[in-house]
Amino acid sequence: FNVAEPTVPSLTTQVAINGDVKDIQATLNKVFVVGQQSDEDIWVCDVSNPLSPTLLGTHDIAGTTDDLSIFITENGGTTIFDGNVQNELIAIGATNTAQMYVRDRLNVGGDVNDITCVEGSLVFLATTNTGKEFLIVNATDPDNLIEHAYLNFPQQGTGVQYVENKVYMSVRSNDGLRIVGPGN
Repeated sequence: FNVAEPTVPSLTTQVAINGDVKDIQATLNKVFVVGQQSDEDIWVCDVSNPLSPTLLGTHDIAGTTDDLSIFITENGGTTIFDGNVQNELIAIGATNTAQMYVRDRLNVGGDVNDITCVEGSLVFLATTNTGKEFLIVNATDPDNLIEHAYLNFPQQGTGVQYVENKVYMSVRSNDGLRIVGPGN
C-alpha cells in the first residue's frame, strides 16, 4: 500500500502466492513471505521498484507445508528463521536467494506462531508448546540452533516483539500481554 497520504491509502501492486500467506518480513529492498498449503514455503521478492516487484526466488523446505512465521537477520549474511506447525524453528541460508538452503532445524515441541531476534544471536519464539510458550534459542551459529531458556505461560504464545532490552509477548488468555526483561 502507498501510505504517503495516510488518510487515503492506495494499493500499489500485488503479487500472487499459491497459498495462504501467514507472515511477512521486509528489508529495504526485499520482502520475505511464508505461507501454508503450497509447494513453496518461502518467497522472496525484490521491491526496490514497488510498482513492479520481481520474484527473486522460492524455497521448498523438505517435510514442511504449513509455515506460520518468519524473521530475517542479515548478521554475516542473510539468514531466514522460519517457524511452522511441525514444531520446528528452521534456519535457512539466504544470502543468495536463488540458492537458499536449510542450515539447521530445531524441534521446539509446538507450533511457532511468531519469531523475533536480537542481532542474530538470540531468537525469541511464541509457541504452542505447553510449558515453553516463550522460548529462547541461541542462534549465534545458525548451523547449530540450541534451546537456551524458556518461560511457562498459562496459554499458547501468539506474538512476540523485542524492543530496547524487553520482550513483549501476547498470550491467548485473559492476562494476554506479558513483558519479559530486566526489572526497573
